[in-house]
Amino acid sequence: MAVVTSSRRPVVATKLEMAGLTNYFRYCVCAGEKAKGKPHPVPYLKALDQLDLAAEQRRALEDSDPGVRFATAAGLCVFQIPDEFGPSPDVRDFGHEILPSVMDLVQPCQ
Repeated sequence: MAVVTSSRRPVVATKLEMAGLTNYFRYCVCAGEKAKGKPHPVPYLKALDQLDLAAEQRRALEDSDPGVRFATAAGLCVFQIPDEFGPSPDVRDFGHEILPSVMDLVQPCQ
């Protein structure tokens, strides 16, 4: 997995470490590291290139409308988990999954 964020690397590193998630991500693309940063699709494309994933394996978890727009432009299957604001009507029309919580992505074993 990779993190593509509009936050700076020191902030991301601290938050991932505090949450105990550092070892789950092989790659991070952070603010200021690409000529065109998020929400432009270039950071997503860079992360996908680094992860060497097949098209059917490409997923994005996004919280904002701009993130959904540009993850979609990068060819990702998008799951939106809104934080402060729900998706706008035009973003809802993208037809992506909109979930109330990241826990809704986790299915219990049968």
